[in-house]
Amino acid sequence: MRAPTARAAAGIPPPISEAAVMPASSTLRVARTMVALLVFGTILIFLGGRLAWLQLGEGPALAAAARAQQDRHLQIVPTRGEILDSAGNVLAENQMAESLYVLPPDVTDAPAEAATIARITGLPEAGIQQTLTSKAPWAWVAHRLPRAQYKALLKKNLPGLFFQQEAQRVYPAGNLAASVLGFTGSGGKGLDGVEYYFNQQLAGTPGSIVEAVDAYGNPLPQAPLQYTPPKNGLTVQLTLNAQLEYMAQTMLTAAVAQHHARSGLALMLNVRTGAIVVMANVPGFNPNNWQASPSTTWRNPVVQNDVQPGSIFKPIVASASIDSGDASPTTRYRDPTGYIRIQGATIYNWNYIGLGLPTMTEGLEQSDNVVFSQVAMNLGVSRLYKYFSRFGLNRPTGVDLPGEASSIMPQPSTVYRLELATMGFGQTLAVTPLQLLTAEAAIANGGVLMWPHIEKALIAPDGKVVATVKPRAERRVISRATATAVTKMMEAVVYKGLGTTAQIPGYLVAGKTGTAQIASPKGGYIPNTYVVSFVGFAPANHPALICLVMVSRPKGPNAYGSTIAGPVVAKLLAQGMHDMGIPPTLPVPPATPTASASSGG
Repeated sequence: MRAPTARAAAGIPPPISEAAVMPASSTLRVARTMVALLVFGTILIFLGGRLAWLQLGEGPALAAAARAQQDRHLQIVPTRGEILDSAGNVLAENQMAESLYVLPPDVTDAPAEAATIARITGLPEAGIQQTLTSKAPWAWVAHRLPRAQYKALLKKNLPGLFFQQEAQRVYPAGNLAASVLGFTGSGGKGLDGVEYYFNQQLAGTPGSIVEAVDAYGNPLPQAPLQYTPPKNGLTVQLTLNAQLEYMAQTMLTAAVAQHHARSGLALMLNVRTGAIVVMANVPGFNPNNWQASPSTTWRNPVVQNDVQPGSIFKPIVASASIDSGDASPTTRYRDPTGYIRIQGATIYNWNYIGLGLPTMTEGLEQSDNVVFSQVAMNLGVSRLYKYFSRFGLNRPTGVDLPGEASSIMPQPSTVYRLELATMGFGQTLAVTPLQLLTAEAAIANGGVLMWPHIEKALIAPDGKVVATVKPRAERRVISRATATAVTKMMEAVVYKGLGTTAQIPGYLVAGKTGTAQIASPKGGYIPNTYVVSFVGFAPANHPALICLVMVSRPKGPNAYGSTIAGPVVAKLLAQGMHDMGIPPTLPVPPATPTASASSGG
């Protein structure tokens, strides 16, 4: 073993080798270098990630934004399709009008130009100036200018302002079928009626012009324009007969005025197809200036309003009773006094006269409320509601018009004997006129319910028919035998009962009068206030057309369905059969009325 040196024995550490010694400045320099490399590497990683995100994530959007800064887009509005009646008569069309648009980069004096435009058009100056100074490459200033305004602005030759032709919606027949057709807004979009329901088909697809510009918005002369033509809208042809519609509207207007009524409506269906031939409402409005009329006149009450139908509902109750096997047209009922008491309430006949022991047919002829209260009570809630469902009275019809209402009926479990009795003559429930006539049309159609519709066809701009609507049978609701029996009962109403005013020379008519009380918002009914009505179809031995007329709140001593509505139904049916080329049906039973023309029911 080597002996320790004296240095070691003295506890002095050995000297440090020169190879192990480094100056402090060199150590600091290495640390700085490492930190710099770390920071630089982090920056490179961040920039690389950001670049990848811009290329992969935001790349398409940024590219589109860049193109938008280099392109100027001008939308070309397509021509809206026309609306025609069943014979091809134009109900809604287009007239070309000039619309004003601006290229904001080209405007030299926005305040002065805005003042000029406002003075000529009457539009708010502040809004115009905001449009003229917008960041958009172009913007609309005013749509479809009147001719005088267009000429005045054209003379001003304002920098940055240009004109583009747009189609303006026009209704050449004025207020004819206005609540059916509806109207369009300032942008040409359908807002109500057929215009709204078929907007997608009528509107078409816009086209465009794309123009390349420099950073200052100036067109690049060497760059070609990119033109995408618009696809014009389809024409919608309706099942409406414009001549019959005009006839109905004219007669309704006269009836409402003569009897100081509040309103009137007429509805006619093709029994065999469900096509809507007439849908008229009074008072109406002019769709060329729809903003000038109260919004209440825009409604289509045939589709959107519920009414208590009254006695025109009795054929449906009779159908349910006969089809269920509960009774027959010759079943007799007790009516010695002209009234019946049920659960503390008294139900009266319209004339307060009893019929003794009438048959169901005689009860329908004379619109006997006592008889039909018993018919409904004998039938019972369950069976009556089953037939309501079959006739489609508990749900919308699905007609191709907007805003269809549904019926209002109490839940079956809440229906007491009194409510059941009043349902027998069309009170305590409410249905739309379209629901009601669709159901009655099933009786005329041998017991088969048809889907009501107003579209006949879609026609392309080149005149080619691209789609047609086919009749659709929903279901059989009653047997053919029941339908025939109830039809015979309704014939008796016209030729032996209260409906003699609906007779048509040479044709057999089936019908029913109606006078319904109007429900009060406070409960109960408004005193001495009624909706009078008549429903009829012809020829009764081979029905083709069915018509309903209702007049609300008429005044005067002869304000009955037979006197006001019956004659209108007869004239519409007669003209409709003439238009269809239906020859007179002979022989016609002689009229032997048992009530005067002032009869109610």
